Amino acid sequence: MTIRPLTCLLAVLAAAVLGVVASPREALATKEYAKKEAKDCSFCHVSDKGSGPRSAKGREYEANGYRFGVKSWSSPANEKKFLRATSAIVAQWYSEAARLLDELEKEEKLPGGTALVGGTRERFRMFKGPWLRSAKKLLATGDRGVPNALVFLTKVESQFAATTEGKEAIALLDEMAKDQKTRDAVLDARATEKARLLLVEGRTEFQLGENAAARKLLEKALADPHAKPLEKDIREALAALPAK
Repeated sequence: MTIRPLTCLLAVLAAAVLGVVASPREALATKEYAKKEAKDCSFCHVSDKGSGPRSAKGREYEANGYRFGVKSWSSPANEKKFLRATSAIVAQWYSEAARLLDELEKEEKLPGGTALVGGTRERFRMFKGPWLRSAKKLLATGDRGVPNALVFLTKVESQFAATTEGKEAIALLDEMAKDQKTRDAVLDARATEKARLLLVEGRTEFQLGENAAARKLLEKALADPHAKPLEKDIREALAALPAK
C-alpha cells in the first residue's frame, strides 16, 4: 500500500522527536493486525516501518475496538470539520486547524472521532517553540538577524496567538515596533504575514477541492503589495489549480 505524503512527513517528524522503539511483543501485535486488515503496519503507525506510536488513523482504529468501517463521527458536519482541519494542516494554516480541533474536542463524543482529534493535534504542536527560539537566536545576532526573526515572530503571532509562545512573540514585536529603527520592518512583516495567510487559506480550499474559492484567495494575495516575498509561492499555487 502506498503511504500518503502527509503520513510520511508525520513519520519522519515523530521519529525525530520521540525516538521510540517498539517492544518485540508490540511489533508482533502490529503484524497480526496488519495481516488481519491486509494493510501495511505503517497504515496505523507514525513510523514508516510500522510499530511504535500510532498515527491518528491508528488511534481511531484502536478506539473503535481494532476495527475499520466503524462510525467515527456523530454528524456529517463534524466529519467535514475534521477534513477541513487536516487540509489546513497540510497547507500550514495551524491557527485554523487548532480552532476546528478545539471545536471538535467539545462537540464529538464517539471514540473514533475523539481519537482522530487527539492524534491530529500532534502534527503541529512542535512548531511554535522552535519558531520562537529561532527568532530569539536571530535577534541575538544584531541587525542582520532582524528580517528573518520577524518572519518567525509574525508566524507565531498569527498561528499561535493564544499560547505562551504566541504572547511572548507578540510582546517582542510590540517592543520592536516602539523602536524607530525597527518599527517599519515590524509593520511590513505583519502585513506580509496577513498576505501569507491568504496563501495558506487558498491552499486549504484547494486541498478541499474548492478551486473557485482557492483562486479568489490566491489572486487577492497576489494583488497585495506586501506579498512580494511570497509571489513565487502564490503563482505556483495558482498554477496548480485546474484551468477555468
